[in-house]
Formats: sequence, structure tokens, C-alpha cells
Amino acid sequence: MRILISAALAAATLAACTSTEAVAPTSEASLSYLADARIGAERAEVCNIQPTFAYRETTDRTVIITASTGQEYLIETDEPCSELAGTLNLAVEREQGGKCLSNRQRLVAQSYSGFTAGIPDSGFKSVCKIKTIYEWNEHHAPTEVASLD
Repeated sequence: MRILISAALAAATLAACTSTEAVAPTSEASLSYLADARIGAERAEVCNIQPTFAYRETTDRTVIITASTGQEYLIETDEPCSELAGTLNLAVEREQGGKCLSNRQRLVAQSYSGFTAGIPDSGFKSVCKIKTIYEWNEHHAPTEVASLD
């Protein structure tokens, strides 16, 4: 009986440690920004980012955000972030009183699926570590990426 209970507890512990959440594969489109003429210099950190910032053009690895100065930045995550591409809410985990954004921080993306307006913890969430921050210049013409077709 003790062996059976021990085996059941071990199985339950192992099941609790494994995640069944599927992560969307990285698409070629989400990595195409690397050859884009609009990408600028890499930045170690960016300040003047308000707690509620504007963002657009999300993929499973990237998002463009706007600082309070109007300058835009492309943020790349270190791995695919399952809820980033369809996020309804996007926030940055910051240190107490921190006003800058750096690659030591993480993005919190909340998806549409199951989201209820006004209820902060509804929907699915992903927490994604920031890998790199690039300046983004929308006024440069985008680079056409060759197709394999």
C-alpha cells in the first residue's frame, strides 16, 4: 500500500511540473524584421516608456512600442511568446519605481481568448523575457523579403 501511495504521489508531482501549453512555432514572418531597413540601432535600455504604452504589429516574437517622446522601438523576445501575437493587453514587469525598459525585464501579454473587459486576470497570459530592443523608424521604406514560392 505504501508503495502504491508513493508511486501515486510521484506521478502527481511529475504531472504538476510538466506543462501542456502549446507554443506556436516561430513563423518566418516574425523573424523577417532582421533584414528590414526600418530597424535601427540596438539599445541597452529605453526610458520614457509610460506604464500604459502604445504598441502595434505583434508577432510571436516581436512588438513595436511607442515611447512618450514618440520614438518607436522594436522589442524582440528571447523565444516565441504564445499570447504575444494576439495580445489584447501588454505590460512590462518593472522594478519598483523603474522608468526604463531593458532586456532584463519581461513582457506580459494577455490574449483575446477568454478575456473579459475590466477583469484584469481573465484570458490567457504569457510572460516573455525581452531579448533585444531596437530603434524603429517607420519612415524608412520596408525591405521586401524574398519569397520561396
